[in-house]
Amino acid sequence: DIQDDYNPSDVVLSVLDPPKHGRLILHPADVSVQDFQLKDLKRGQLHYAHDGTNSLHDQVLLQINDGHNILNILFQIKITQQNIDKGPQLLNNLQGWVPEGGLLQITNRLLQAADKDARDSEIVFNLIHAEESPKFGDVILLVPMPADGPADGWQTLPDGKIATVPNSFTQQDLNNGIVWYQHSGITSTEDSFKFQFTNGGRTYTGDESHTFHIGVVPKNEDIPQLALGVITPLQVTALEDRVTVIRAAQLSFVDRDTPSQDLIYNITVPLLSEHGTIEHSDSPFFPVTFFTQADIDNGEILYRPPAASLHAQGLFKFSFTVSDGEHKSPEMEFTIHLLSTNQQPPVFQISEPFIEVSQGGRAAIGLSQLAVRDADTYPYDLLFELMETPQFGTLIKSDYRQPMVKGDTFTHDDLVRNAIHYVHGGTLTTEDNMQILVTDGITTATTMLEVHISATDSDGPRLAPESLLTISVPAKSLKTITRSHLAYIDNNSPDNKIRIQLISLPMYGILTNGDEELLEFSTFTMEDINNQRIRYTTDFDTDDQPITDIFHFTVYDVDNNRLDNQMFTITITTARDYSPLVNVRDEVTVEEGGRILLSSHSILATDQDTPEKDLLIKITTAPMFGYIENLKREGRADQAVIISPDVPFSVQDILDNNVYYVQSVHRSIEPISDGFDFYVTDGIIQSPVYHFNIIILQKNDEPPKMSVETVQVKEGTGVVIRNTSLSLQDQDTPENELVLRVTKKPSHGKLRKRQFYSEPLENGRVLTQGSSFTYQDVLDELIVYTHDGTSVQSDEFRFAFTDGLYTENGKMEFYVEKQKNETPRLAINRGLQFSAGSVSVITQQHLQATDIDSDDEKLKFVITKDPTVGRLQMSKNDNLVQISIRGPIKRFTQADINKGYVEYRHEKGEPGGSFAFKFDVVDPDGNKLIDQSFFISVLEDKLPPSIVVNKGLVLDENTVKKITTLQLSATDQ
Repeated sequence: DIQDDYNPSDVVLSVLDPPKHGRLILHPADVSVQDFQLKDLKRGQLHYAHDGTNSLHDQVLLQINDGHNILNILFQIKITQQNIDKGPQLLNNLQGWVPEGGLLQITNRLLQAADKDARDSEIVFNLIHAEESPKFGDVILLVPMPADGPADGWQTLPDGKIATVPNSFTQQDLNNGIVWYQHSGITSTEDSFKFQFTNGGRTYTGDESHTFHIGVVPKNEDIPQLALGVITPLQVTALEDRVTVIRAAQLSFVDRDTPSQDLIYNITVPLLSEHGTIEHSDSPFFPVTFFTQADIDNGEILYRPPAASLHAQGLFKFSFTVSDGEHKSPEMEFTIHLLSTNQQPPVFQISEPFIEVSQGGRAAIGLSQLAVRDADTYPYDLLFELMETPQFGTLIKSDYRQPMVKGDTFTHDDLVRNAIHYVHGGTLTTEDNMQILVTDGITTATTMLEVHISATDSDGPRLAPESLLTISVPAKSLKTITRSHLAYIDNNSPDNKIRIQLISLPMYGILTNGDEELLEFSTFTMEDINNQRIRYTTDFDTDDQPITDIFHFTVYDVDNNRLDNQMFTITITTARDYSPLVNVRDEVTVEEGGRILLSSHSILATDQDTPEKDLLIKITTAPMFGYIENLKREGRADQAVIISPDVPFSVQDILDNNVYYVQSVHRSIEPISDGFDFYVTDGIIQSPVYHFNIIILQKNDEPPKMSVETVQVKEGTGVVIRNTSLSLQDQDTPENELVLRVTKKPSHGKLRKRQFYSEPLENGRVLTQGSSFTYQDVLDELIVYTHDGTSVQSDEFRFAFTDGLYTENGKMEFYVEKQKNETPRLAINRGLQFSAGSVSVITQQHLQATDIDSDDEKLKFVITKDPTVGRLQMSKNDNLVQISIRGPIKRFTQADINKGYVEYRHEKGEPGGSFAFKFDVVDPDGNKLIDQSFFISVLEDKLPPSIVVNKGLVLDENTVKKITTLQLSATDQ
């Protein structure tokens, strides 16, 4: 990458020492070069042609000269051997994770094969249905319900989709996201299935089979869960010459009642030493064995690659669990994709990219926001993907105009042409954002693109609904800009007072007002648009590739209210044909389950050189809740033809009243609108993509569904009846029209209706037999039950509810719980006595709490002061975690004591004596016994032993005599 900010046109590169195994050539002439310019590099015209020998390396010595300075560089060339057709190659086979009883979408991020000689639809994964493969679930294909209903062997699901268990699937199916694994719900920790992959019926891997592994996350809300938005498989891309931070976007767990600083990651299987180390930023070069979620959130957990001399590259994994102190997640893997510095990933050049747009306006997204630098990938080989869509607007390609959805892609060329636009929805918001991914085919990078939205006066100018802010112009021609292309309206301004001021001019053409050319900061009015005075003229010849041109402008009304950051797009098409002219008029309204004609009053297209029978309407996005049918096609009138993206219909079919929309999907779902996207083509040129909207009038054809749960209430108190206990669901009736009538009032309390949710429970109006209330009252938390204090275990009331058409009966029961207000007490607090430098378990013989109205094992000991010497620790499942007021564990239970999990550790060399830790005892209802102490006595030797007898020994030569305590004796107090 060569940069010269002052005189790039003067830079000349000369070949001092040419390559040994090839030659440098300049396209398009394909001739060998000795000298070339910087612009040749920028245009991608300089190529290296290999001579076909078995060499794997080459180099060329270049000299760079800008007329003032000279620089010599040695350019290295790596030559890869050309692969002989080996069939499809397996690129990805990574473990996926599925919640127990849930679904896992198997995408090309988890499983991917490629073959340079085959399309993705030709690469087939054949499932090997061996015994217990998979054992706890099924591989299924999951697709939307087709317009003509499910085919044989497909099962209809409640959400309007259909599923089947296949024997095989393709790489294209993986790309489209329709391959899923469905877990059966049976308790398990993992599952797998085996497969072989083929290309066109040829299996290149012989009898070799591959296994796709699936981890199962237990259905337990108490264990830490993977945070929303974290993409699996868990991984990070790192370079071999630098330290990489593991961020929360790549590894993040949450727990409903545990803060991030108390969520502990324990590394169960560390990286091999030759694969690098996981470190904490406070202790570099020392591998960590555990860390917290807060450490990750603060960017303090690092991956350090191995020494440069090892040149390790590839996929390296470590395993871990996540614990909140009481519950632990299953063991999971984190993958590090270590790349050579010669395989650098793409990098976004702008660290905090943003665009500015006015409320309801539109702005282009280009290289000013999404410039990417990749050391080993040509810019036009980069692919961008929309990972998260904006919340208050849409992203569109000006070539097509349909909104982009999550997973849609665009290219570097689209950014160069300013073909990607953000269109704000007009809501009262000040900011929006979207997540963009870029890939070079191997590595990826992501960025968050912020949208700064400037508010507009509610009485200011705004974009007219019929205006597209785009126009297609044939090459070397002119076209008038009409209201369908550019129009603004204002509540207080006539068209001759709505002014449009040019901020920037188009690059490939000119704008004129009558005979006068419009320059930068020139103005014209909406009346000029109405009188067809504004034209765009271009002399540019596009050959076969359309070119995008743009100009920016500001709109003013009579009171000088302004609408900034507006942009108009011109697509210059080939001059050899004219694009069909499409007019999308009124939307249509259809009754739920009904059928409506799509006439020329709705859709009409004309082309000055193509008859209507040859003008084809092609669907790009089919309706979600119905289908389009053509009663007559190719002269047949015996049966209707279902229209799909592969089956078009003609404009003549519209004129002959043969095209209908059928509303077919409405069971267990109540859609209020539908629509489809389409374009019109004459066989050569196609129109922009248009959207046609369909309004669906709802019918009351769905019976309501009821779910009732027992409500717990404490004796003599009251409780709010919420939708978690009384749930009504009716797809086609609003909540305020679902009426409940009391048929039997409670026997030991009163049912009441409050005026406001903040009103005391006992102030509500008493509902007697025959009284009624709505489900909206339940949602608003206005319905309450108050117990009269009698000593009973249960109470109930009965009711009937109706949506006006269907009526059902129900019963709600109340479980009356006796008041629990007894404070826990200590039954045993004997303290602990043991020798210095050892570990002792605190058992129920040392410390035991009890409570009259609670389960003793659920009593918690909350540390309020740590022991001054030694430490408390939890020894559970071979893991030692400190118990301390500072964490990571701050409390333990009577059950932990009973099971021998709680220990006190005294290290050798620490002082002995008597000391204590303080704690509160808390029962499940929050009753506390506070400020208790547990004393620990550590015994140590303070007095040395003393000799009490030392009389010596007298014996004859060559004899033996025993030394006893009469001659030598010692004692120790």
